[in-house]
Amino acid sequence: MLTLLIALTLSPPSRAARGTVEQEAHTSPDEKIHFAVSAIEEMWSTHAQVAEQLRASEQGQDRTLCLDEKLDDLEHLIVAAEAATLSIPLALADGERQLAELEFRKVSIALSRTRQTRQAAAMCGSEPLERAPQAPDADSAGWGGVQLD
Repeated sequence: MLTLLIALTLSPPSRAARGTVEQEAHTSPDEKIHFAVSAIEEMWSTHAQVAEQLRASEQGQDRTLCLDEKLDDLEHLIVAAEAATLSIPLALADGERQLAELEFRKVSIALSRTRQTRQAAAMCGSEPLERAPQAPDADSAGWGGVQLD
């Protein structure tokens, strides 16, 4: 989960999210909080949709694994967004406007990634599940035996 929080803070938002983040960055504190609460409601709704897909899944283990992974991703995004939402009014009360903006951006990015995850969950089972490459160990020459530079 700490990795997700760091990723939300450090990774740039997608092109679509950047427009939303830039547009929403000029909102009032009340509008920020309202947006954040609405975003979390949408995120929970997406979680429920993917959970239902998982319960109804009859297409085999790859689809089940894929949907289960998407649910885990959604849960981490929701936790990050909820924490950021709680931090917005606290930061504003302390006069930390930049911190409030950062927390607001975290919610915006989490919402954007939730929407991407919803689309990815819809694709689960439509093609074979790709396995992530294993990290090189001390005995290997690199990824898949390929020498790393």
